[in-house]
Order: sequence, then C-alpha cells, then structure tokens
Amino acid sequence: KGMKLNQKVWWSKNDYITQTLGIYEEHILKKITHFAKSGASTLIDVGAADGYFAVGMAYSNIYKNVYAFEIEKEGRDRILENANANKCNDKIKVFGEADVGSISKIIKGEDKVTVMIDIEGAEFDVLEGMKETLKSFKPKIMLEKHPTMIPKNISLEDINKLLENNNYKSTLINKNNVTIRELWE
Repeated sequence: KGMKLNQKVWWSKNDYITQTLGIYEEHILKKITHFAKSGASTLIDVGAADGYFAVGMAYSNIYKNVYAFEIEKEGRDRILENANANKCNDKIKVFGEADVGSISKIIKGEDKVTVMIDIEGAEFDVLEGMKETLKSFKPKIMLEKHPTMIPKNISLEDINKLLENNNYKSTLINKNNVTIRELWE
C-alpha cells in the first residue's frame, strides 16, 4: 500500500490500473508475502519487468534483500525509477540478463530465499543451470511457465522433471490459456 508507480509503463500498460490498486496478481503477492513471513529474507525476481514485485517487496520491507533481473534496459530503467520514487533504491539491486552463476551466488550467500521466475519461455535454461544450487539450498520457487513460448526441444514435463528430480513438489496457483503459475517447494 502506498507504493508509487511510474506512469511510463514499459511491460504492460494493461496491468497499470490493477498494479495501482494493489490487486495485480494477488495470488502471487500472497504467496511471496507468506514466504517472507515464514522466514525468507531474500527475494530474487528473474524477469522483473517494471519491478512491481521487486520494488513493492523492498518498499514495504517484506524482504530484507531484493534482487531484480531484467534483460531489457527499458525495464531496468523503470525498476530504478520506481525504486527511486519509493525511496527504496538502497534495498534493491538491479541486474541485466539472469546469469545462473549470479543467481546461485546470491542464493548461496543468503539464508532463506524466494525466487520468482517469469521469463517468457526460458525457464528451463535458468533452472537447468541452477540444478546444484536447487539441490543444496532449496529456495522456494514461484514459477510462471509459458507453454507456447518454450523452445520446441523442451516440454513442460522437462521443466517439471528437473524440479522433481531435485526434490521439489508443485502446487498449482492458477492456469489459463497463456500461463501456468506454480509454487515449487
């Protein structure tokens, strides 16, 4: 509540009204807030877009440490502008493309971590690169899969098996024609 959002929206202008009202993807917001209340102090947002979740969690002090990865410069600019407008730029670190080594290093350096992954079809690549980190540190994962955007040589089952082979179990958050949102613990 009370977070300021830049009107110069980069990712989806259709989301601006629900974000301003604080009801954008409430199901995800509730889960990541629950993780923080259960002891997670670090949020890694891979595919952070305009920074709604990353900045919101830093602004509200729900997570002590927030790391936002966004491949597009315009998105990173919006994240930084939103963080500055909310005076929480000292609580959030913004990076470009999600580098598996960087993500793993953050996870290894923190106690309990929540990882949000919403990267339009590249989910498998990031998770595959994190296999050892997943196995050793078991961060909670909020995963948004995009079935129509994953490469032809990867299936949804491949993503599921990768996580299941690292002792994760999924809970379906919601599903529609475009996305499947799941919690993996």
